[in-house]
Amino acid sequence: MKKIKICAIVLALLGNLLTLAAETILFKENFADCSSKNKYLKMAPVSDHSEIKQALELLSGKGPSGKFETATWVSPVFDAANAEMLTVDYFLKSTPQSHYALFVMGENGKMIVSVLVEKGKFSCNSAGPWVNVGEVKYGQWQKIRYVIYPVKKTFDVYIDDMSVPAARGLRYRFPEDTLPGKFWIKGSVTEDSQTSIANIVLRQNKSFSGLSQDLAAAPYFLLPVWEVDKPPATADWEKVQPVELGKIRAGAEEKSCFRALWDKENIYLQFEAEAKDMEPRKKGVTGKDQRIWINDCVEIFLSPGGGYPYYQLVANSIGSQYDARVDLGSIVDR
Repeated sequence: MKKIKICAIVLALLGNLLTLAAETILFKENFADCSSKNKYLKMAPVSDHSEIKQALELLSGKGPSGKFETATWVSPVFDAANAEMLTVDYFLKSTPQSHYALFVMGENGKMIVSVLVEKGKFSCNSAGPWVNVGEVKYGQWQKIRYVIYPVKKTFDVYIDDMSVPAARGLRYRFPEDTLPGKFWIKGSVTEDSQTSIANIVLRQNKSFSGLSQDLAAAPYFLLPVWEVDKPPATADWEKVQPVELGKIRAGAEEKSCFRALWDKENIYLQFEAEAKDMEPRKKGVTGKDQRIWINDCVEIFLSPGGGYPYYQLVANSIGSQYDARVDLGSIVDR
């Protein structure tokens, strides 16, 4: 197995579209100072997890009338305006009788992220259908993360492993809302239950040092990446989390990824692909501005204004290159 690395230096045609945005915590709740008169809503110290000091317990049970009673917790409203990406982290401990994980409600009250706990699985709603996304470990603390893309109205879900999503590209349950506005969770309404939640944090523009992870459909959005003051060295590239490419997203049959860096004048893209057989890659189209795209290649399109003109850059594994400026469907410069 041989890895091919191709680095491209692209003139900064995107201008002011690239701006660094620092991570901002929009909401944080560790339940250290909470209190409630509701007997089904309790704050309790935690001794079985090093990252958690206190949790909120949502209980359910039969009331004096014989009907089931439960507790609901709703966060204060928060402002997520102008967010390109939002990350929600929290811890959850559920029992077999639990029913709800943390919901994300839109600014107009519609459900954006809906996650249920049922039959040993976490189930997410994706624009109507429910999708099983991971295993519930009853009686254990589990870390859960939602990465929300408001512009595309999609989200990814991580369970326990924060490096690999359990589900990617799920769609808002109700697309009428764009931005999250508050959190919601409730105890079971049919059984005696106890559900515990802790350490809820909402972050805006949490930089993973790369492009948008959701490459399944246009438009793609260039999120903040590491800025360098010189052509990037190996140490600069090592800081950047790679964006994985695949057959569905980018037509890559074998494992491939890319990284991005930029400075005040250039965008730098590094592509890395594993090749089981290098022989076919040793022969290809040669010469400048030839039909390189008929080979295995990397191809980049830049559209500063979101339409015409756009710029097309192509390179194959033997070093042949193609670049063109395209205006209204016609190649006007190579």
